[in-house]
Amino acid sequence: MVLAAGLGNRGLAERLGLHAPVVPNRGQVLIGERTARFLDYPTLNVRQTDEGTIQLGDSMEEVGFDDNVTTGVLANIAQRGVRTFPVLAGLRLVRAWSALRVMSPDGFPIYDESTRHPGASSPPATAASRSLPRTHSASHPGSAVRRGPKRSASSRATVF
Repeated sequence: MVLAAGLGNRGLAERLGLHAPVVPNRGQVLIGERTARFLDYPTLNVRQTDEGTIQLGDSMEEVGFDDNVTTGVLANIAQRGVRTFPVLAGLRLVRAWSALRVMSPDGFPIYDESTRHPGASSPPATAASRSLPRTHSASHPGSAVRRGPKRSASSRATVF
């Protein structure tokens, strides 16, 4: 059994004899209208889809379970985007949103195997339950390249 309850893993893990101190971390994103290609590779805070849509965002906020968007953070994201890529200055925004990431205290994966319930394990918190788009989270802090799954010698099961 592998825990995959997102932010609910903390409470569920305790009931199974595991330690998964996951916490919410809010990220906010601005989506701009489609525009001619100008960005071939994503940066830490600006990406362009194949269709030309612009995604801006790099916030990491410790605000509990508050998933509301805030104008101050969105304004900072927009200003940094335009400073970095002046071509964005006249771009119309289509929408803004926020979501909660599931993060460990240090941003690294959590691996734990229950001694009370053999076979129960917690997967990497930062890899298993991202809420932001893959293109957004792939270059975010806490999303570093990770080793693949390891094999448990006792059960021959894959432990993530």
